[in-house]
Amino acid sequence: MFNVLYTGESLCFNFNQNELKSKIALNDQDNYLLDENSQRWSQIKKVLSSSRQISDIDGLIVLLQELPIKQKPKTMSTVCSLLQKQQALRKKFFAVILPYIIQSVLNTPKIFSKPLPLFQPQKSIAIHLSPTQCACLLSISFLCLHCRDNPCTTDPVSQQAEATFNDVNFGGERGFPGIFEINNASCQAKLCMILQYFEAIAEEKHNPVYYFIRLLCKKKIKQ
Repeated sequence: MFNVLYTGESLCFNFNQNELKSKIALNDQDNYLLDENSQRWSQIKKVLSSSRQISDIDGLIVLLQELPIKQKPKTMSTVCSLLQKQQALRKKFFAVILPYIIQSVLNTPKIFSKPLPLFQPQKSIAIHLSPTQCACLLSISFLCLHCRDNPCTTDPVSQQAEATFNDVNFGGERGFPGIFEINNASCQAKLCMILQYFEAIAEEKHNPVYYFIRLLCKKKIKQ
């Protein structure tokens, strides 16, 4: 059972994997997450490969300062508050989760051997991601490395779609604060859930496949 979104309405369709291939045309427009041939990727790889074991928030802040991030987080108040409340999670964060995040970003070219397609407006699309791939996307967001200025996206439609994407970096984008800086109960809960997901994937507790599907309905859906 898959959720198909259309102008705020939800429909449910039953598809098996073979039906999906015949009913939905996959978008093969290139959208590299981190271009491994770019100077930026070389800098990212150099910083992350040479980083030592981080044992406190100050070490994480130093790491973020060294990375080529367009908008660096001004504070890490959400992380500090969450880890201060949950000491068990704090130990896991520095011992297991953060090293996994760093290694996941370094492995991006291997984890995504093919470009990730863009969800363009007014087009049907379906992609499936492994837990490792989902964790990799979250890792890039956690280290604030998603970049809208993507030199590999040359198609005008894709460029327009990419420019209107939601802000995904945890440190914020386009002058707006991110989850690291908005220290409220909601952001703490979101961050806690994400860190627990990292922990589960790092310790190989789950192995599902996630399908993300959008079908374009040409006729307006009746209530």
